[in-house]
Amino acid sequence: MSAKQGFISFFRATKNYKIILNILSLGLALVFSGLLFVIAFVPEFSSKIDHFAVKKYSAYYQDKAQSALDGLNQDLLVETLNSGFSDILKGDRAYAQKRRLLKAWCEYLYAQQRYTELLSWADQWFALDERDVSALAYYYQALWLVERDANALDKLKKAKASFPKHALLILFASEQ
Repeated sequence: MSAKQGFISFFRATKNYKIILNILSLGLALVFSGLLFVIAFVPEFSSKIDHFAVKKYSAYYQDKAQSALDGLNQDLLVETLNSGFSDILKGDRAYAQKRRLLKAWCEYLYAQQRYTELLSWADQWFALDERDVSALAYYYQALWLVERDANALDKLKKAKASFPKHALLILFASEQ
């Protein structure tokens, strides 16, 4: 076989590959076009995909939070809050799980009388949701215990007047 014939046979072989790749590309384009068509014009299909995705997303964060809360392992809980839940904000679907973790961690820190750490974590929680009464209670109680800020004590008393049946506020008011 001469060099010229080898050169020609090479181009015949690549021509066949080009045809095969073009047919494969066309097939994939048709599949994705059909999928987009179904999503656009069949709302039930789109709803099923949406519900599936939301369920998986929620289950992921629920499992993460539950594993961190099991046995209240300090290191795992802090690591989960710092890495797994650091980008979760109020309004996100996983915020309820983050709130559970923050509440459990603040309860633990308060029980251990680690008030400086409590102030730091309660500040993060309170910054996420200033209307969360538990976050408010832990933040102002820690602020009072660490810095003896009279303004914090006034805010706690005002919150207790606004929410007289809130368990944390009752507890903190009885300790004053």
